[in-house]
Amino acid sequence: MIFPIDGQKAPHYIPAISEKTSLSFSLEQNEKLLRLFEFLKNLSGTTYHRFLKDLVEKCESNGDIPSYLSNIKCLDLSHCELQTLPDEIVALSSLEELILINNRLTQLPSSLISLSYLRDVQLQNNLFTAVPSAICSIAQSRIRENKVFNLYLRENPIPTIPSKIKAVVRSMPCFNTIYVV
Repeated sequence: MIFPIDGQKAPHYIPAISEKTSLSFSLEQNEKLLRLFEFLKNLSGTTYHRFLKDLVEKCESNGDIPSYLSNIKCLDLSHCELQTLPDEIVALSSLEELILINNRLTQLPSSLISLSYLRDVQLQNNLFTAVPSAICSIAQSRIRENKVFNLYLRENPIPTIPSKIKAVVRSMPCFNTIYVV
């Protein structure tokens, strides 16, 4: 991933600081966004992940962390050794791409279903033994709505993929995987 050098425009998935919005959030939504920011900030301190460090820096310099985070379109938490993903991830209401490559995830929060713009989920090289139920639900919903949804599962020990979602699977989990009805 290429990042902007000082003075250049940020990629489309990182909102520019000048894109401040006057969104109003419920107290609960605001608290979720702030807890998610603390999770991301702590994570950025334990790993060298340029995207994550850039995101945390931009949030801090923006001043309005909830508004800034709610506009994030892509969240890349690859190579962070995550074993879980916080439920607060659903506070990223504009999220379109969720990249969780090369972690230690075995499940995802069921609350992901509420991310209505999510269209690309990359779960390669994790420890999933089945397609997470939230992802199955999202995939089935997008198929019914005739919307784009891409799911990447390569390098996960998943023996079967539900045939209802095979249309959206872009990389198979392993060589012996079969589709089941």
